[in-house]
Amino acid sequence: MVPDSGTWNIRKCGASGNGSTPDTGIIQETIDRCHRQGGGRVLIPPGVYLTGSLLLKSDVELHLARGATLMGSPHIDDYLPGYTSSYMDRVPEGYPGNIVKAHLLAAKSSERISITGQGTIDGNGPAFFGEANQASSLKRFSIIESRPWHMVAFYDCEDVLMEGVHLLNTTTFSVCPHNCKRLRFEGLTVKNHPSTPNGDGIDIDCCRDVIIEGCLMDTADDCIAIKSGCLSNPSENRRDMPCENISVSSCVLKTRTTAVRLGVEGDNPIRNVNLNNLCIEGRRGIGLESCVLPSLGILNGTPIENVQVSQVTINNAVTPVYGVCGSDTSPEAGIGRLSIHQMQATSNGASIFYGKRGRPIDSLFMRDVYLKIKGAFNREPFPGEIPPNLHYPGGGAKDRVPYALYGRYLKNVILDGVTVDMEEASGPWAGPFRFDDTENATNENITVKKEKMHVK
Repeated sequence: MVPDSGTWNIRKCGASGNGSTPDTGIIQETIDRCHRQGGGRVLIPPGVYLTGSLLLKSDVELHLARGATLMGSPHIDDYLPGYTSSYMDRVPEGYPGNIVKAHLLAAKSSERISITGQGTIDGNGPAFFGEANQASSLKRFSIIESRPWHMVAFYDCEDVLMEGVHLLNTTTFSVCPHNCKRLRFEGLTVKNHPSTPNGDGIDIDCCRDVIIEGCLMDTADDCIAIKSGCLSNPSENRRDMPCENISVSSCVLKTRTTAVRLGVEGDNPIRNVNLNNLCIEGRRGIGLESCVLPSLGILNGTPIENVQVSQVTINNAVTPVYGVCGSDTSPEAGIGRLSIHQMQATSNGASIFYGKRGRPIDSLFMRDVYLKIKGAFNREPFPGEIPPNLHYPGGGAKDRVPYALYGRYLKNVILDGVTVDMEEASGPWAGPFRFDDTENATNENITVKKEKMHVK
């Protein structure tokens, strides 16, 4: 077939679009031919196209027209391990829960890739899930036998654009780039069933120069996760693969876990992250966490540096914002230069900043922050001393801190115009705020402007 003005229409190439006849082969052949002839647009016109794994190629735009759906096959054999990266060979078999190391859409070592349009990519997650576990607090679906890995994945790619498309019913993470440069995710709609196991939105792993803008996400797990080595990279490479220069702006984020999470998975640095103009509803709003997870090969913890948070609204949270460094992390791991400006949060739990002895959180600046405590503190609070084990995977430990704002092992702190409103709080609160292990920090320029911090 000769393309029309550089556009390859998969229907004209023989795809059925009837939702029952597999179209994998024709779609892949169309992508390959477009790539071989120098690139262009592969058009997915209105219809439902049943497909297994597809490999995207350089200089190809996959354009989903309004009314078009790429529907993931319900058959696990249609997801090909060859359509993934050798990184995934290092993922423990079955992690994180009976996965097949393959994707619905993937690209490897490619450039100038686009996925655009107003159509839908549907991972068909319900085909792989059983009944929800009612005994679990998150009531996650069971997995019938196995499931595909990330719905859309990019490995070692440059200049990637995803714009406008709808991403539904993922089987694990919706979108996950590894070791990529210059990515833009704009105007995406991501929606997963609230019981989806590992149902993240966009997970950025060891990538540079990333923009996430104007996206609407309603996810079962983290909406946006910024990672630095998540299982993918051997330990000898990790220090050479930071995750840096990340901008998230003008997004609406709803989740049952954490809206924006930095750290946890990886030993590489995470630095230069800007979170601006976000509307968040979730159990946890924004979290920075450096920890050690030997079972996953994370042995040092993540250095997190230069994170700017501004113009953020967080509703109905337990932990609105936190930065925590595990006590067992390496000396290099820690959190530094965290700025929170113009944030308003409503919660029934604490915002927490917790360094470690000998490696405090360095340079914490909070300005024009309004923390409203609303509703009952209905957990068992820590009595007196807060333990040094608030880091992942401590689970609900953060929820038990009985102060609206709590800090420990901090230096170079400025709180300017911070308001704690507890008029509608109830339960065993110990107080509006508390800072421990800062008594020797006066010489380190810790400043708490108490005349601008008050309890209503």
